[in-house]
Amino acid sequence: MQLDAKKRLQIAVVGVMVALGSRASAQATALPVTSHDSPAASRQSAAARPVLQLEIDNDLLAIRGSGPPPDYDYTHGTHLSYSWSQSTVGLAQEIFTPRHNTSLPVAGDRPYAAWLFGEYGYRRTAGLWLTTLTTRAGVLGAPALGEQVQNSIHRLLGNHLEQGWSHQLPTRATIGIHADETRLLASSAASGPSRLLAATLGGTIGTMQRVVRGGLQTYLGFACVHSATANAPLVARQGHWYVVASYHEDYVFYDALIEERPRDSSVPATQLRAWVSEAGAGIGWRTNRFAAEYRHVVRGREYEAEPTAHAYGAITLSMLTP
Repeated sequence: MQLDAKKRLQIAVVGVMVALGSRASAQATALPVTSHDSPAASRQSAAARPVLQLEIDNDLLAIRGSGPPPDYDYTHGTHLSYSWSQSTVGLAQEIFTPRHNTSLPVAGDRPYAAWLFGEYGYRRTAGLWLTTLTTRAGVLGAPALGEQVQNSIHRLLGNHLEQGWSHQLPTRATIGIHADETRLLASSAASGPSRLLAATLGGTIGTMQRVVRGGLQTYLGFACVHSATANAPLVARQGHWYVVASYHEDYVFYDALIEERPRDSSVPATQLRAWVSEAGAGIGWRTNRFAAEYRHVVRGREYEAEPTAHAYGAITLSMLTP
């Protein structure tokens, strides 16, 4: 029996997930690298500090030219997390809206959707490698409170209300597993703030999304040195000021936030684009107790009727605990 290209790629995603999971299991019993010249040794020399973190994403925060800000696609997100040792727990809400603000769905446009989920993540470093496994479980649809949050903020700001929430995606439970393997490609000497380049290969499988991805990320620290934090174990010596940048390419097999049909609607499902890129850059500030960061993110076209890429800004506030 012959398999089409998409089926073969889906099998490849499962293979990537199994391989990454196997590597994480093997690393759990591996001895750490002990060379004093290795990045791993410097990371293990001092315990990473726990972090309480709040991230707010919104397209209103994106850097842009003149004219009104966008208010569609991935339009708002709130992520609250606590990281310690090798673990992270979090609670998040993400809101997505179509480009046409109408009471009835428009064929080709993405549906109204809100996703509320909790997550648990596990991290393991071994030599130049960082393995991350994250499980997310939550709910899609009206219980995720997308309409209430978005329109309440719009009322507060005196903006227009979104009219199509009565046709948001139907309510259902969601679960997914995210696995990523990151390798440190280059790093600065073991003095002064960290400066590094890393590559990541990973995938997502679950009821919300099925994706395989790869990309690059960099961190450039400046001024005085601060200790590592639990949510960024590759950055052994965090700078008082720093610059970050990243790029990744996704191959998307399935995305419920785009392909699922709106509630009580006869419009056909939105046509998904398989290859989706994302680039981001930002600047951050860190003290011994607090940190703040701003990132500008541009997400490539995710569905065929989407005319252009979509940008949003992210503000992250962190408090470090002893």
